[in-house]
Amino acid sequence: MKSWTEHHQTLLNALRAQDVIPELMLRLSDEKIEATDSDRRKLRDLPSALKESPAWPLIEQSMTTPRAWPKILDRIRERGLIPRADHHLFLLHLRLRSDLLEMRDYSGANRCLEQALISWQHLTHSGYLRALALDLAGPSTPVEEIISSLLNPVLEETSRWFSDLIKAPQLDSTALKAAYEALLTLSRFGAPGTSESLLTLLSIPGSELRESLTHFDVNNANAETMRRPFARMVELGEILSWPDALVIDTVGEAVEFAWSLRRIERDREPFFDELIELCAPANDVLFSRLNEDILVGQNSRCADFLVFQAEPLLGSRREILLRQGLEICPGHRNSAMLLSFIAIREANELLDQVSKLPTLTKRTGEPEKILKKAGIQLKDAQDLHPFSERLQEAQARLEVEATRFEVELE
Repeated sequence: MKSWTEHHQTLLNALRAQDVIPELMLRLSDEKIEATDSDRRKLRDLPSALKESPAWPLIEQSMTTPRAWPKILDRIRERGLIPRADHHLFLLHLRLRSDLLEMRDYSGANRCLEQALISWQHLTHSGYLRALALDLAGPSTPVEEIISSLLNPVLEETSRWFSDLIKAPQLDSTALKAAYEALLTLSRFGAPGTSESLLTLLSIPGSELRESLTHFDVNNANAETMRRPFARMVELGEILSWPDALVIDTVGEAVEFAWSLRRIERDREPFFDELIELCAPANDVLFSRLNEDILVGQNSRCADFLVFQAEPLLGSRREILLRQGLEICPGHRNSAMLLSFIAIREANELLDQVSKLPTLTKRTGEPEKILKKAGIQLKDAQDLHPFSERLQEAQARLEVEATRFEVELE
């Protein structure tokens, strides 16, 4: 009887692959992708690797139950896979991801990426991959460098995909969100170079915005021309759930642009307030992240924006925004000044009331009550912004009425 050779094993693996690979590819792709002859050939060692794994009984048992997949993968991993099986599953999931991306099944594609990265993480902690790396490259190349480079093609392809989408004239929100999610998934698993790539990619919209703003004459540009680049930033921010870079660039450029419009007195045109409101979602996010210490160093910009937002408003909403400006940037001059003016206006309204009362009403106590309220408002105004003609005029009015009604003020 002839002895069992490596050639025999290869033939057996090929036969097993004929049965296992097609079923496995369907299960892992949620019944969307069928195996090709090339897949059976490239993955011929996977069936034997799975059969040598502790999880094989569960795999075999569930293979005929499509609805159990791909959720059952977590249980399969808990039962245990040998490193060789993880290696093949890493390659298989990346292969499936590629086809699912072409089908625009972005949810399935990201699931496959996540599973590939789980296999990659397992492999980085095994001697199997180190031994394989040494076999492939020899002792001259550091093993860690070889291991980390396994994900380079995935990162490069995903970064290119995201870059193309973010620069496209018309934004494909579904694909853009999927590409960004893929980069975040790579980052979450610690794929080398992902953080740097994300920083570079997320700086693109801000650079394009700044470039756009230099290409038109602020003195003569129409409202739509000025609105368009900011509208794109806001659309991107909302698609990507406002990454920090987009928040900072949108608010920063909106504030700078608002000041430049104010300098040439175009802030009186209706589009100015519309532009501020357009970018307000970015500043809402910035305010929240500054409050939670997620972001730092943007407090003054945030407060400036809140002042621009508050200026055209009346009533409580105006005061709320200005108080937010002072909260996020204590001592913010414009927030404090406008809040001071609100307090002075309210004091003057009280003084208008009391000026109409006859001196004889002193005995009712009503004038004293009104004057003390006005005094509190002016004290608040002074604390906020001590030097203003409006304040001095209101204080003089208060003193005149206090003297008339013989009221002692604190």
